[in-house]
Amino acid sequence: MKRFFAFAMVLLFLLSALPVFGAQEYVKKVSVFSGHLKEDQKLQINEYLIRIEFGIDGSPYVIIEANNSIKEILKADFGAEVETGNLIVSCGSYDAEKGLFIVVLWKAIGEEYKVEKGSFVKNFEVLEVNSTEITIERGTSVFYIKANESVKVDKYILEFTGKSLVIYELPQVTVKGEKTFEISVSFPYKEVVAKPGDVLSFPIVIENRGDNSTVISLEFLRIPKDWSAEFLYQGIAVRSIEIPKKSAVTLTLNVQIPEEYSGREIIEFKVNSEVHRVVIDVKGETRKGKVEVITSIISQDAEAGEEIKFPLVIQSTIEANVSVEIGVPEGWDAHSLYMGSRVSMIHLSEEDSKTLEISLDVPRGADLGRYEIPVTLSISGNEYSETKVVTFFVNIYKTYKGENATLNILIIDEEGNPVPKAKVIVGDKEMGTDSSGKAEISIKPGEYEIYVEKEGYEKASKKVEVEDGEVKDVKIILSRKPYYFAVDTESDVYSILLGTPNPPFLITIENLGKNSDEYRLSVRGLPENWNAMFTLSPDSNLEVNKVEVDPGQSKNVYLSVYPSLNALPGDYNLTIIVESISSGTKEEIPITVHLIGTYEMYVNLMNYRLSITAGEEKTTEIEVVNYGNAPVTNVKIEVSAPQGWKVEVDPDSAPMVAPKDRFTSTLKVKVPEGTPAGEYRVTIKVTSDQQEWQDTLRVVVRQRSTSAYIGLALLIVAFLVVIIMIRRVGRR
Repeated sequence: MKRFFAFAMVLLFLLSALPVFGAQEYVKKVSVFSGHLKEDQKLQINEYLIRIEFGIDGSPYVIIEANNSIKEILKADFGAEVETGNLIVSCGSYDAEKGLFIVVLWKAIGEEYKVEKGSFVKNFEVLEVNSTEITIERGTSVFYIKANESVKVDKYILEFTGKSLVIYELPQVTVKGEKTFEISVSFPYKEVVAKPGDVLSFPIVIENRGDNSTVISLEFLRIPKDWSAEFLYQGIAVRSIEIPKKSAVTLTLNVQIPEEYSGREIIEFKVNSEVHRVVIDVKGETRKGKVEVITSIISQDAEAGEEIKFPLVIQSTIEANVSVEIGVPEGWDAHSLYMGSRVSMIHLSEEDSKTLEISLDVPRGADLGRYEIPVTLSISGNEYSETKVVTFFVNIYKTYKGENATLNILIIDEEGNPVPKAKVIVGDKEMGTDSSGKAEISIKPGEYEIYVEKEGYEKASKKVEVEDGEVKDVKIILSRKPYYFAVDTESDVYSILLGTPNPPFLITIENLGKNSDEYRLSVRGLPENWNAMFTLSPDSNLEVNKVEVDPGQSKNVYLSVYPSLNALPGDYNLTIIVESISSGTKEEIPITVHLIGTYEMYVNLMNYRLSITAGEEKTTEIEVVNYGNAPVTNVKIEVSAPQGWKVEVDPDSAPMVAPKDRFTSTLKVKVPEGTPAGEYRVTIKVTSDQQEWQDTLRVVVRQRSTSAYIGLALLIVAFLVVIIMIRRVGRR
């Protein structure tokens, strides 16, 4: 039966972690890839293979295969979309150098699990669960999920419905290709026209698409005689430059043409191993009163939330001021940069050239689509004015609109050490930091103030603003209080056995403050005639009433309690008081002293043997003595005698016999008339709440004397009758 019960319990536990079938179906569309895909690359998503090919019409097409068969062919127009199986593929713009930009969504099917505390689901352990939040652990990481919210962990998305846990498994995504380019260089100039003495400025946009920063080397391969050329970054000549991961920089190629020169020349240079050249046709005619605007990039694809930069070169043959005005959609931010500084107007001298960067900050909640960004340049010079408009285009292919933001919060102390178990409050959400001092909170976009507190530390707060789908890292430093301590005891019960030596009670004082401190020790609530003593070791007899502890350290002290000689067993409530001498703060620790007594009930019969004549009554005494140090309670005397005998005990009970006290009772035994002579036993049993005793009283019964004589006479008569009978028989 026991084996069956154990098997049933194990089976019930396993069934609690199985998916719930026949319940609501959960489907979530998740972006698993967004980026450019070239002809020589293949995108593998589980069993699906996505590749790019060009048709006979010269247009790119998206080919989707699965299990060695073609599932879909889609002409890759901007905004085109196709759905097959679990895949949804959307097309962006095509770039001859980067390839086709695509976004792939995966329809993940969720499995619903009914969970309880202690359940294991796909290597996740459920630590706590209620209708508003679930706490799960995987390895050393702990995740807190509010009801109707979700978190992504490795290849899973975990969603808590308030009643169950839904787990979506994401596909494996890999990009295979013959070539991968980490560095992209944009230099569209092939041939330009100039005049003698011109200084030409060409923007060079270099983008690092890799996952690590990289150093770019710059080298001139060909410069005409008497010409000068240099690479500039924010007005400084450079020969190499480091570009952070996933970012771009704009350099300026400056070329100085000598006076009195005409003809065609070539400037050739190398960025890393990539070679570029520009043909410069120098003509003798002059150009007066002319301002030219040159840009190498007209349109860019971007995710919502990214910063986008367009280079803009302004060349002028006259002295002029140029003001810049940028038109952007509502909620966008834009500014123009010159040599890293924000500007709204620049000055150009005669035959001058300057490179601006038009910087756009796209909000993370921007809608998908194509946006026009008009840049108006108002040019004014001596008897000259002109307005030029350059229009840039931004294609937003991915947005985070409506998505929760994530705060990755790290709590550290002044020395940079993580602070575990700190309470973090953001809005209406509250959670604790893990062993690494980290907490992850999913919140709606907006402005918040983060509040952090922990015992022993000063409270801290920090204001943050998060946008749709933003993941923001926040570090908050907690400062230790100058004076703060914690007291811990081995138990809240101190057991003492009366009449014997007892080990002391362990108390640990930990100094959690920044400064050294001294602590005063005392005990409140000692009964009358009791004593208590603190020592620094369990074997010491040297009493102390205060102890000093260095910051970050702890020290043990030992409390010995000595009850009075007449103390009775039971529970006594005391309070240990530890007071900081520096700050005056106190910690009061209530404990219960549990006194344990010894019980030694001794029963003494004044007579263990009584001689009694049938029909008579005799008495003896029973004495119950308590030699222990604890009272013996509910004492009862029970007697068992032969049938027909009359036995009385007076008194037959006592509610309590105090330590070293005694209780005496009288036992009366009356033997009925006619009881045959002999030895009989009367059983005496003494019971209490603590102990029992049992023994027997031997009773010797005698007959009365007249009866003895009559019996003797009858024996003599019987003897004479026998003799007479023998003689008569002998005569015959």
